[in-house]
Amino acid sequence: MIFFSFRMYSKMDQVDRYLKKSARRSGGGGGGGASDEAMITLAQESFDILTLLPTYIENTRKAVTDLTTDTNKKFELVESLLVDDSEDAEVKNKSLAKVNNLDS
Repeated sequence: MIFFSFRMYSKMDQVDRYLKKSARRSGGGGGGGASDEAMITLAQESFDILTLLPTYIENTRKAVTDLTTDTNKKFELVESLLVDDSEDAEVKNKSLAKVNNLDS
């Protein structure tokens, strides 16, 4: 999106400079062919970005969802390290605090 904004700004700046230069040369007259070409390019690029926007939003949403899931799994792992399950016969998990106290 930032790249698109810079391209739009550049194209608009190009059109503005061309119109000012043309106005000085012709004593206030209009733009001309290069201005039209720049505007057509600007419109095409805008259309391209707008058609890709839903895909960009969906991919961003999916990436955030995946990151959230991954983060939750990692927090569960950290939580399991902090919880003492040494009383449970099936789980041989001691909390970090007890492990630390055993080493001291």
